[in-house]
Amino acid sequence: MSHVIARNEAIQPPFNIKFTDFIIKFADFNIKFADFNIKFIDFIIKFAEFNIKFTDFNIKFADFNIKFADFIIKFNIFNIQTNMKQIFKFLSITLFASLFGCIDDVSVDIPENIDVANITGLTVYNDALTVCATKSVVINNETNTVNVTFNAAQNLAKLKVTLTVSAGSTVTAPLGTSFLDLSQSKSVTIVSPSGKVTNNWTLQFFNP
Repeated sequence: MSHVIARNEAIQPPFNIKFTDFIIKFADFNIKFADFNIKFIDFIIKFAEFNIKFTDFNIKFADFNIKFADFIIKFNIFNIQTNMKQIFKFLSITLFASLFGCIDDVSVDIPENIDVANITGLTVYNDALTVCATKSVVINNETNTVNVTFNAAQNLAKLKVTLTVSAGSTVTAPLGTSFLDLSQSKSVTIVSPSGKVTNNWTLQFFNP
């Protein structure tokens, strides 16, 4: 009987050691897992802080864009109002001089940005008086040229053109109201409101 007890006593300690070792390893795993959770939570907090800062940046950037757009709108309105005042002043003086027959005695001071002789747009009609769609209209105020490329092939030998010119300008050599052969370049002369600027424009028309 004493021999059996001795065997049991000899076997029991290793089991306790293994179980204790398992408990220690499990506790170590829990510690590492808790440390991982702490680091993960710290990451989540930092990521949330980043999102808050990024959102704040987006709000400030959007506010900047709104203010900048408001500035552009106000600046454009100011330019339009300034130009309209100058045009109104010029037209008023011209009308007054015309009514009282003393236009030769009136000195009209026209701003340089208005006293121009430019083409600002044009419309082309075919022989059915339908507007011809254009692929591109390139107006060059430095070379006084207009290059028009149609969206679809047109009969260049029979087209009609109407021009839009800068405010107060006069077309002294118009293209006329009849159909034209636009297979060759056309010339038109435009005089500024004061008569000081005269530009000879060259118009060219191309099929795609």
